[in-house]
Formats: sequence, structure tokens, C-alpha cells
Amino acid sequence: MAAWTPAAVESSSCCTPLIELSAEAAPVAWHALWTRSHCEQLVYDQLFRQGHRTFLPMVNRWLLRRGERQLVREPMFPGYLFARLAMDKHAYLDVIRIRGVVRVLGDRWDRLATIPDEDTTRKAAAKAVFKHA
Repeated sequence: MAAWTPAAVESSSCCTPLIELSAEAAPVAWHALWTRSHCEQLVYDQLFRQGHRTFLPMVNRWLLRRGERQLVREPMFPGYLFARLAMDKHAYLDVIRIRGVVRVLGDRWDRLATIPDEDTTRKAAAKAVFKHA
């Protein structure tokens, strides 16, 4: 039996052609992540430790607890945070496996909702979250 070589495979008529994978890297973009209730900071910390750029807008809010007013910091968009990622299938699966993440907003892993760089302000972030929620 002849030894296997790439040239032998390419010239063989019985083999199906190899699918050529694109060497292009996935574009880096801002993505909205839906998290479990009260897990925004947990997801933020995990993504930050992995070296990803993240955005978790926080607001101060006065609450009445035990008869006392307290100033509490909480997420502006409860249940959501934003991450700047190059989202190919491998990166998508890594993000989904992070403790506290429910999903990345969008239709499928290859059709995710993105937020333009100049629109990571409060208004644009709100529009992106509530459009795809």
C-alpha cells in the first residue's frame, strides 16, 4: 500500500475535495450579553480576567432598607453587559460557558447583534439591549 501524502490525496478521484477554511479572523465588535439575574458583575469579572474589554454601566440609586436610606450602585441595564470580542464559533462557545451567561444577543452564533463602537453610550446601549431582548 502506498504511503499517504497530501499530493496523493489531492490527485485521488475518490476523495471529496477538502473544504478550505478562511484564514480571516472574526471582526472585533461590541456584543450585548444576557446574564442570569444579579450575575452581571460575576460575568464582568470573569471576562475581565480573561483579558476582554467589557462595559458594565452602573448607576447610583437610593433605597430604603430597615428604615434607612442607602445609596446603592446597580447595573443600568439589569441582566445585561457589553463585551468587545472577536466572535467566531470557538469564542462564542467560550463566552456561553462563562458562569452566569444566558446568551449573546442575536439570531445565531454567526448572526450576533453588534453595537457600533461610537454607539457605546447609554442611549445606544439601551436601544441595542431592548431591540433584541
